[in-house]
Amino acid sequence: MAVGERTYSFRAPGDLGERMRDAAGLLKRLRIDDGDNAELAERVANELVLALLRDRDRLEQVAGNQSAFMRATLELLVAVAEKIESDEKWAREYAELGAAEQAVRAAGKRAAARRWRDA
Repeated sequence: MAVGERTYSFRAPGDLGERMRDAAGLLKRLRIDDGDNAELAERVANELVLALLRDRDRLEQVAGNQSAFMRATLELLVAVAEKIESDEKWAREYAELGAAEQAVRAAGKRAAARRWRDA
């Protein structure tokens, strides 16, 4: 069955196109369709579900407007990709911290807590 095509248009922030390209590139690099990345694929799925739950009201409000619904859905997907990328970056950086540096930071936090409590 042939499906007719339709062009959708909507107003969006000027950087959305670049963010879409970045998100698409990230999702491609993550290779969530690879069986070896099942854990990552599950994280992506969980982030999508959480984003849908967080923005449910927004999506429901634009349900009658196809263009606005497409924009909201696209922005949601881009935001999820950006969050996953950010989480991956922070996880890598945290993993790079050595045990000694973690101990120094913990000691600093304890000292700051003592100073705060004694003030």
